[in-house]
Amino acid sequence: MVQGIQRFRILQVTQYKPFLRAQVELVREEIPAEQEIEIRALAQNALGFFQRVVELSPTLSDELATLAGNIQEPGRLADFVAGTLPTLNTASGRSSSRPSTSGPAWSASTRCWSRTSRCSRSAARSRAR
Repeated sequence: MVQGIQRFRILQVTQYKPFLRAQVELVREEIPAEQEIEIRALAQNALGFFQRVVELSPTLSDELATLAGNIQEPGRLADFVAGTLPTLNTASGRSSSRPSTSGPAWSASTRCWSRTSRCSRSAARSRAR
């Protein structure tokens, strides 16, 4: 996995071969004081939802939730979540609160879904209790 250090805007591409080179302008990420509380609350909500997705996903490592929880800056958290979630497959590309019956298997008894008809780790643990 590759992670950037800072955002930038490409002003002009100066070279294409043997590798890409460009003149860039660094982009500062400043949170306006009047929006700081709201943005931090939104980041906390996004973190909670992301941790839940990781918990329910049989394909995402539990370590991702820990990594996300350690990110302090809202912009970096958004980048991390956005960079991680495209690895998930959705049911036929449709947005739905429940997967379609032709896509991943849905288990009402454990309230989870997966492509292999097996439930997530947390659901399997709750069934064992």
